[in-house]
Formats: sequence, structure tokens, C-alpha cells
Amino acid sequence: MLQTPFFSIVIPTLNEEKYLPLLLKDLQQQSFHDFEVIHVDAHSTDATMKKAKLFDKKLLIKHYQNPKRNVSQQRNLGASKSNGRWIIFMDADDRLPSNYLEDVTQQLKKHPEVDIFTTWFNTKQKNPTDSIILSIINLGIDLYQSVGQPSAFGALIGCKRKVTHKIQFDDQQKVLEDSLFVYTAWKNGYNFHVFHKPTFNFSLRRFRKDGILKITLQGIMMQQMYFRKKNFHSKDFGYLMSGGDRYTDQDKYTSLNRLKKLLESLP
Repeated sequence: MLQTPFFSIVIPTLNEEKYLPLLLKDLQQQSFHDFEVIHVDAHSTDATMKKAKLFDKKLLIKHYQNPKRNVSQQRNLGASKSNGRWIIFMDADDRLPSNYLEDVTQQLKKHPEVDIFTTWFNTKQKNPTDSIILSIINLGIDLYQSVGQPSAFGALIGCKRKVTHKIQFDDQQKVLEDSLFVYTAWKNGYNFHVFHKPTFNFSLRRFRKDGILKITLQGIMMQQMYFRKKNFHSKDFGYLMSGGDRYTDQDKYTSLNRLKKLLESLP
């Protein structure tokens, strides 16, 4: 007989050996325990899968490999393998307070009309610039909902399992597949809500890697297309989905090794 947990936590990964164990530890320490974890990897070349399996006896967790490196396909596969009443899609670099799932449960009880949701990011950061960025994003999510263009980050999207029977993430979209999933569900009559509490820690590693100015300009270009209801089958604006190793020193060492090999090949 299949278990029917309250939540299924779907986590797509690609080379997330550094961050995924931190999120899984946060899940292990949740005060609310009625959930399963669906880990969908995209053939990571690091120790992501090995480290994830260290939690097999600590969490109700299942592991799958997606044939392609495509985050939409990974989320859709995870949803198809889920048994929970609610599915929460998370990113591997999220961090959760121990009461996060318990507080989400309370919000869902208070708002039985909700079919799909996201929550605000935690703005209480040591770095003032981080706090400002996260506050702006939170207000932006609220603004989008108020003007009839609901949006959310794939880092945290929750929905009733029945929603995924009708709406899936579009694996042809190069960017904004998360917001388009929310918008499509909303257009199909599902009720979307932004909970201001509880909050979770959203990673700004992309901002640190690529720079605030570059990410802001990419965001402006993507959002103007989103408001015009265009698809992103052919444009990514340089916003690459290349996995966790993009945010390590691996690129630097790889470049040095390539230079070294090139110099060694010279006559």
C-alpha cells in the first residue's frame, strides 16, 4: 500500500554536492514530519548522488535519474513519482528553518481555497545589500499577482498534486519556466497565493557569481517578454542553467588546467 504523506518535496539537482546535503539536513530537522523527498538528479558528475544517499535512513527519500539535464523535465518526473497531497518544488541551495513545513501546513489550513503557492524569501541577512535585493524580489512577487500576472521562483513552488495532472513545467522553455507554470495554472482556474510567512533562505549565489548589474539587466529583458506573454523557446538572455558547479572554483581550476595543457603542447 502506497504511503500518502502530506507533502512531497521535489528537488532537481545537477552537481550540487555542496548544497544539497545542507537542504536535506534542514528537512531532517523539520518539526513537521509527514513528508517524502523526491530527489531527481540529471547525471551529476560530482558526488551529489552519493551524498544524497547518505540520508536514506534519515529521511523518506527516493532517488531518480532524469535522462537529460533539463530542470523542467526533472520537476515533472519528480511530480509523477510523488505520493503527497501537496508537492513542493525546491532548489538544492534553499535553506529552511526547522518550523518551515509546519508553518506552511498552518497556512494551507487557514486558506483552503489555495491550489498553488509560494512564500516570501527571508530578508533578515547579515549583508544589507542581500536584504535589499530579497525585499525587492518579495515586493515584486506581490506586485505581479496584484496586476494579474502571477509569478514565482522555482526555488519554492507548492501545489496540490492534482494541479500537476493537468499542468506541467514546459521543458522547451529556456528560462522562466517556473513563472510560466504558475501563470498557466492560474489561467486554468487554480487559485494562487503568496504567503508572507513562513520565509525561507533563497540563495543569491548567482548574483555573486554573475554580478548584480548583469542579473538585473537579464531580469528586465526577461520580464518585459513575460509581460507580453511571449515564450522563451529560443532566448535565454545568457541566463544559463548549468548546475551547482558553476558556483564553485571548479571553472577557475579547469581554465588553469586547460592553459597548462596548452602550454605543454607547444613545441
